[in-house]
Amino acid sequence: MNSNSLARILKAKYYPNVSFLEAPIGNNPSYVWRSIRESQSLIRDGLLWRVGDGNDIAIWLDSWLPDVAFPMVTTTFDFNFGVYMVSDLITDGAWNIDLVNRVFNERDRKLILSIPLRRSSSIDLQFWKHDKRGSYSVSSAYKLQTQESDTAVGNKKFWKKLWSIPAAPKIRNFLWRAVSGSLPTRSRLCSRHVPTTEVCPLCNVDCESEACFS
Repeated sequence: MNSNSLARILKAKYYPNVSFLEAPIGNNPSYVWRSIRESQSLIRDGLLWRVGDGNDIAIWLDSWLPDVAFPMVTTTFDFNFGVYMVSDLITDGAWNIDLVNRVFNERDRKLILSIPLRRSSSIDLQFWKHDKRGSYSVSSAYKLQTQESDTAVGNKKFWKKLWSIPAAPKIRNFLWRAVSGSLPTRSRLCSRHVPTTEVCPLCNVDCESEACFS
């Protein structure tokens, strides 16, 4: 089975009417689907919106402001204004400046009004901020995830030292898996919603985690 066939099967079973980013975990999900869905938050955090007509962009939920560090609005939501989609802030192909000034704080106002709008009708587009061309790829996502893991445990020097330890390759591989959290310990499996107990099968007292191997 190729990857496209698998993707079609998973979509038909778990999210036939929504996008992958909105897909729920579903009832009795398989281990494969749980693992794939784990990438949801990573992909969502890396996607930004390019404003067209604003019909597809949720003001308070999506990343659409031209600020790579934090592209979401920081203004406190107030339902009294009745604005939910970015299109609600646009009139005749231009920003409704009075409305933007009334609804948003200074930081958000400046960012919103700095976004150029086309007079002609255009659609909203999503792009991957971790690629110069804006295209998502598995390699760029893996690189991002690796960088985040490096930050969590130290930095790249740590990994270099780990792989240079004078030990058998299988020992170094085991250490890498333990540090990166990829060992299938009972606690790790439970965190991925695999039906099992966290109790260590050897001592039957403590939780089985990476600490058991230290």
